[in-house]
Amino acid sequence: FSSEYGGKNQPIIAPSDMEIMEVGNSAVIGRNIRAHATINGVKYTYRFIHLSDTSVEKGQKVKKGEVLGKMGDTGSSSNGYHLHFDIWKGHTADLSSSSQRYVKSVDPLEMCYLAKDQIVGEDTDKKYNIMRAK
Repeated sequence: FSSEYGGKNQPIIAPSDMEIMEVGNSAVIGRNIRAHATINGVKYTYRFIHLSDTSVEKGQKVKKGEVLGKMGDTGSSSNGYHLHFDIWKGHTADLSSSSQRYVKSVDPLEMCYLAKDQIVGEDTDKKYNIMRAK
């Protein structure tokens, strides 16, 4: 990534209005944020993982475009600095069941704005080697 669009300590921006449900730190997922959003009447849960820093607190209401934290490599991160970003349909607190995670999972590329040099589709995968859960 170029320094303008990614890499160490780049700001992580809220993709929509949301409420912060949890700000945590664990050995596996590192510094992380779980948030709830409702877009056009549909409820979603977001999770931002491996952050180097967070700038929000539990219970805080965040507007689209506000900074949530910084890209990092905390926890069991073997890919260097990156953002692991999950989206699920529904407001949920229990993310421990992998079967439920994948049933409700939403491709973040379907909901996010990408940098001007990024192309959605096969070219994005080839250019940035985006990893998706199977």
